[in-house]
Amino acid sequence: MAEANTVDCVVSGRQELAIKGRIPFREPLRSEVLAKIGAPAWENWLEQQVKIINEYRLNLADSKSRDILEEQARIFLSLKPGIEGQQAEVGPDKAKELGNL
Repeated sequence: MAEANTVDCVVSGRQELAIKGRIPFREPLRSEVLAKIGAPAWENWLEQQVKIINEYRLNLADSKSRDILEEQARIFLSLKPGIEGQQAEVGPDKAKELGNL
């Protein structure tokens, strides 16, 4: 059972400090992140997020781009049923597949 300022992090498998600050995802992902992801895993995601945005050439004003980013966040943060620890796909081939090259 986690204390008020900690969460049982699904990434580390340990009790971690809770995330402080804004979670820029839509519901229900925002609530899932706050309930299941610790601050260290979130910091790792923020670094990976920059890579994904750049590699996919995502325009976050576009709904499809936000969908892609949220899907990759679910994979990276082990919030997608049946996927644990799978790496998000990045690179020019993935950007071409998405129509962003």
